Amino acid sequence: MNCDAVDELLAAYALDAVDDDERAAIEAHLATCDRHEDMGELLATAGGLALLAEDREPSLGLGPRLLASAQPDETRAPRRSGRVLPFRWLGAAAAAVVLVAAGFGVGAVLSRGGNESLVQVVSTDGALVRAEATPGEAPVKVTLSGLRRRPEGEGYQVWVVRDDAWVSVGICNTHENGWWQGDFDFALDDEDLLAVTVEPSGGSTRPSGEVVLIASGGGSAD
Repeated sequence: MNCDAVDELLAAYALDAVDDDERAAIEAHLATCDRHEDMGELLATAGGLALLAEDREPSLGLGPRLLASAQPDETRAPRRSGRVLPFRWLGAAAAAVVLVAAGFGVGAVLSRGGNESLVQVVSTDGALVRAEATPGEAPVKVTLSGLRRRPEGEGYQVWVVRDDAWVSVGICNTHENGWWQGDFDFALDDEDLLAVTVEPSGGSTRPSGEVVLIASGGGSAD
């Protein structure tokens, strides 16, 4: 999928209104495209504003900052730590948040009806993990993108850091396109922080391999 096709579908993607094949193609593109480098984080950040919209007006400088963050910047220092972007979709009563990404021609209205859900996204250097669930209830839907498929005998183990303890969510492996999505029998809480490590395919009781993604504030696995 090329940049123009992704631009046309980003608004629908933000609203979870694309099919699985389209979602996989979009996320594979976002994980490797320099032009769209920050779009995954930008969409999730805009979604987070829905939580604030009921209580306060956005800062006057917010729009320019969002627009600036969407612009390619060759002088920007490399990102070395993951950024966690937790937010709730508050349902039909929530004020809509409109994101216009300069240079991309995209307008995304981020609001959703029905039951509220907790969504958390961590993205670092093109790799991304996304978790969505009803707080305190199983299952949790997890999406990985931008992570190369591990060789036989290895996989990506998803964790949450909860009260300074690493709790396993489940283990999986990405497809050849670097993408995977599935449900785990795990109840996600509001304060959980996401992390992903490389582990043996059978999973580990505690992190033992490379930490490839971790939310800011997640702490050490030691």
